[in-house]
Amino acid sequence: MEESKTNDKPLEILVVDDDEGVRSLFEIVLGLAGAKVNTAENGLDGIAKYASGLNSGTFYDAVFTDLSMPKADGAVVTQVVKILNPNTQVIVITGKEPTSEYKALSDKLGQQKPDGILQKPVPPDALSYLLDRIKLVKETRKTTPNYQPEPSFYARLAG
Repeated sequence: MEESKTNDKPLEILVVDDDEGVRSLFEIVLGLAGAKVNTAENGLDGIAKYASGLNSGTFYDAVFTDLSMPKADGAVVTQVVKILNPNTQVIVITGKEPTSEYKALSDKLGQQKPDGILQKPVPPDALSYLLDRIKLVKETRKTTPNYQPEPSFYARLAG
């Protein structure tokens, strides 16, 4: 009975992107899919909202962060989030080729690397798929705390 209540709790998602259109798309589509979404317009704002959430008892299940932003880029956001709570899934959004970007981030950040990477533009219909993947990882980590899917786990978007 208790587990059922946990499974019904909406996912807490933080979207960090300097593009208002991307933030709005994620907020609307993820919200319609049942997630609780908070947004930040730059890396410093995202880090502040993430830390504030932790201090007030809000534990984000996932953070979507743009890679190239003013004030603090997605690599910094990823690193800080992973230091504060390694179980938060961080998915980087980039306009560049994702495989080489992920490798560069992994080399740079080591243990604090992102969980996955998506290439812009992200199709709206892919976002509910991503929520399902985030839920699956969250559930798996309850029994296997160090579970780390391959980055492509999040990238299999449509079809």
